[in-house]
Amino acid sequence: MGNVDAAVRAYFENNAVLAALVNAGIYQGKPVVRPEDVSPADTWMLLS
Repeated sequence: MGNVDAAVRAYFENNAVLAALVNAGIYQGKPVVRPEDVSPADTWMLLS
């Protein structure tokens, strides 16, 4: 399970990927969230 977590964390460290995911999932693809709007967060807080 640790390898999956490391892979997911590495994937979402790319701000463009996270912004695209949020825009697709929440805003029906409209470019509302820009990569420069995304800031780092501790994923431990999200998973506990």
